[in-house]
Amino acid sequence: MAQPVFNLSRHTRHEVFDAIIRSLNSMPANMRKVFVLSHYHGRPAAEIADKLHITSTDVEQLLGEANIRFFEGVGSLRLQ
Repeated sequence: MAQPVFNLSRHTRHEVFDAIIRSLNSMPANMRKVFVLSHYHGRPAAEIADKLHITSTDVEQLLGEANIRFFEGVGSLRLQ
C-alpha cells in the first residue's frame, strides 16, 4: 500500500489551515481563482475558462502551475 503524502496527525488543524492559506495567498489572483474553481468547486476547465474569459489552455496551464505552488506551499507538512 502506498504511503500517505502528508501525516496530518502530526499537525494541528491550525497548522494545516495556515499552510493552505499561505499557499493560496502566494498565488497570483487569476491562478488562485482557477485552483479554487477547479479543486474546491469541481468546475471543468471549459466552464472556468468561460467564467474568467480565458482559454481552456490557459486554465490548464494556470492549474498545473497552481498545483505545483500549492504542494510546494504545504511542503512543511510532508512526511520526513
